[in-house]
Amino acid sequence: MIIAKNKSSDFYRVPPGTYIGRCYSVIDFGTYATAFQGKERMRREVRLTWEIPSEQIVRDGEQKPASLSKTYTLSLNEKSALRKDLESWRGKPFSEEELDGFDLAKLLGAACTLTVSEKPRMDGALQAVITGIGRLGKGMECAPRYNPTFEYSATEGRTAKYDSLPEWAREKISRCMEWTAPPPDVAHGPEESTEQPADDVPF
Repeated sequence: MIIAKNKSSDFYRVPPGTYIGRCYSVIDFGTYATAFQGKERMRREVRLTWEIPSEQIVRDGEQKPASLSKTYTLSLNEKSALRKDLESWRGKPFSEEELDGFDLAKLLGAACTLTVSEKPRMDGALQAVITGIGRLGKGMECAPRYNPTFEYSATEGRTAKYDSLPEWAREKISRCMEWTAPPPDVAHGPEESTEQPADDVPF
């Protein structure tokens, strides 16, 4: 996903490189109708956000790690970008049981490596984009999490968590089909698995 530019004067763009990051936010934006090759299709979007401890910034008088986000189609299809990145992050493919219902909340607090590149925006300005995700190598460690973990799904409705989102995110969610044309049975996602992952798998 192209990372949205922060309009404040203290905006910081993470330079190209490979970093250690920790996921702290998972936001399900809901489902939207999009055009693809002249045909309309439904696309549900989810946004993951990582903090990067090695890139410290000062904002509102407080020092904190820089962060980057990436938006995916919410799908674990074998060709989906989300599945590709998650399997690279895990260092192993999903099992058939996991593909039947993987809880994205398991990503919260999990560390990984992030490959960051630069890409020009429509206006010509450069922006940082995540082009690769991987598992931590042997001996690599991530600093303790700074940001509180955050999880929100459009199916939750107008909750306090929704109110805490930035204006652009609230506006986007307000246009999703779960809000504008809810189906008879709104899916709330799979129940969390009680199966414990292997110790060497981050989630």
